[in-house]
Amino acid sequence: MSHQSAEDLGSDGDPAEEAPPDSIRRFDLFGTANFFNFHPWGVTLEYLWERGPEAIERHDRKLVRRLIDGLPPVYERISPESDRRRSTLVLFGLKDRDRTETVYRALLDAGIYGAFRRGAIRIAPHLYNDEAEIDRVLETLERASG
Repeated sequence: MSHQSAEDLGSDGDPAEEAPPDSIRRFDLFGTANFFNFHPWGVTLEYLWERGPEAIERHDRKLVRRLIDGLPPVYERISPESDRRRSTLVLFGLKDRDRTETVYRALLDAGIYGAFRRGAIRIAPHLYNDEAEIDRVLETLERASG
C-alpha cells in the first residue's frame, strides 16, 4: 500500500491487476496485512516443530485407537478398521439417524465438539486432546445411548 496514492485507493480496479506483468506488485493483495495473527502463527509452528510430526502422529493414533476401542457396542463404526488407512477422523453412529443426532446434541451439551454429517458423528482427536477427554467422550456416548 505504500506505493498507492489516494487516487489509487478511490478507483474501482484492482491495483495488482494494473501492475506491469514483470512487476512484483502483481502479487500484492489489496488491503492491510493482518500482522496480529503473525505472532500466534509463529508460536504455533514452533510448538508443532518442538513436538515433531512423528510424536504428534503417535499421540493422535493413540487417542483414535482409544476412542474406537471404547465405543459402546450399539455404535456402528464408519471409519476404516485398519490403522494404516485411518486418519484422525472417527465417524460413527446408531442405525437410527434421529437417535444419532440426539446423541450428537448430548455431546454438544457436555461441551464436546465434533460434527454431525450425513447421519454420523465425527470426532477428530488431535495434539491438543488427551486421554481424559477421550474418556469423557466415551462416558457421554454411553449415557446418551441409554
